[in-house]
Amino acid sequence: MKRDPKCENNKVQQNLAQGPRHVAHHWAKFRCVGDAWITRLSAAPTSIYKTPKPKTDSFLAVSNFGLRRKRAPNRWIKCSGRFWGKDVAPHMRKQCLCEAQPRREPYRCAKEGQWCKGCNGVIFYGLYKRNGKVQGIEEMMSKNYRYKEHYNRGNYRCGNREMGGDPNRGHYKQCFCDDVKFINIQKIKADEAANRQQEIIRRNKRRLRLLAIQRRRRLQQEKERRERIRRQREEAERRRKEQERLLLRARQEAEIRRQKEAEQGKVREANDNIRRDVEDHQKELLEVKQREQAEKAKNDMIAAKKAYADAGELQRLQRRLAYERSREQYEIWVHRRAMMERAARLRRLERAHAQSHAEQERLKTDMENRLRETKRRQAEEARKAAEQVREQIEEAAEKAREVRQRTEDARQRAAVKAAVEKAILDQQELLRVKEAADDRQEKIEQEAQAKKDAARAARDLEDQHKKEDAARARENRALAAQSAADEAAE
Repeated sequence: MKRDPKCENNKVQQNLAQGPRHVAHHWAKFRCVGDAWITRLSAAPTSIYKTPKPKTDSFLAVSNFGLRRKRAPNRWIKCSGRFWGKDVAPHMRKQCLCEAQPRREPYRCAKEGQWCKGCNGVIFYGLYKRNGKVQGIEEMMSKNYRYKEHYNRGNYRCGNREMGGDPNRGHYKQCFCDDVKFINIQKIKADEAANRQQEIIRRNKRRLRLLAIQRRRRLQQEKERRERIRRQREEAERRRKEQERLLLRARQEAEIRRQKEAEQGKVREANDNIRRDVEDHQKELLEVKQREQAEKAKNDMIAAKKAYADAGELQRLQRRLAYERSREQYEIWVHRRAMMERAARLRRLERAHAQSHAEQERLKTDMENRLRETKRRQAEEARKAAEQVREQIEEAAEKAREVRQRTEDARQRAAVKAAVEKAILDQQELLRVKEAADDRQEKIEQEAQAKKDAARAARDLEDQHKKEDAARARENRALAAQSAADEAAE
């Protein structure tokens, strides 16, 4: 018998009355969805390994001999006594059988583009994966799907054209075969009929709403049209009244213009009379004016002659005034030059004073440096003298200790007295040097103060000269103005 390695019962619903089905010989591998059995290969007593292999008997034929049953796991099983835990027929040929469980839900019969084979029921067509997860029948039917009834056990292609459309565009799809009536197709049809009826009702409602909207729109348009006609009539009536008012106004303005023209004609006639009188008067005035001009020309001639003579005198006076002014400017220039020379002399004096002051500062600095050097040198000499005195004292003390204590004391007192006297003389010499430096510094400060006083006196003298020059210039300007006024008066 041909070996059947898999007994899953997932394509056709098996006839369960036949009992377990042969799937493998001894030591072969198989898979089973349900209960796995192991028993003898044949009921014949010669079904041992040393004899030729007999024919495989059915489950009913070997059921009276030893057998064992166990729930099959979801993996490949080896047909041997190790899985069942006991050898039911030692030294006998054995076989394995599978008792398939009845299926109670649809199974996936094909993917998109494949053929769904041997389906005797309803084929459902929908989405294959969502978010990377393969969909079951219930998950697939939660979204869009299509279905076809197919009860002839034939092959049916799983595709968009065969299933009546694409329920999920752009996605891979699958087909499920419901041959156990897991899904109530009558209820689905009733739901579809109800949905179609509801869709018809919704369409009718939408149509009624659209008609109501169109009716309201037509009523609104009719209302707007009537309102537009009413406004046009009102506008035409307003224009007619406006034209009548303008016509009346034009008539009134024409009457007013006629009255104004009549009044203007009277005014023009009066103006013509007045203009004639004015022209006659202007002619008389012109004759008088000509006579006056002739008299004025005669007088102007006389006055021109007199003015010519006055102009000569005026030119003479102007030349004299220019001479006086140039002389005054020359005197001012001479005075300004003298002031500039005086200012230059003062600047030279100031520079010389500054140089002497800098020289004094330099001498003062040199003196202070020399004084500091002298003090340092004297202090160094005093320190050396003190050290020499200390050495002499030590020598005297050494010698006195060698000779006698009395001689040592006398010599020590003499040495100390001599050192003290020398230190006093050095101190007096330092005081004399400091007094001389102080006298010299005081003399330098007195000279600097004298130079400052001289510079201040020079500045005061310059200010006084400037004031005198300004007063003299004002007097000269006053005299010149007075003389010019006197000449003009003459």
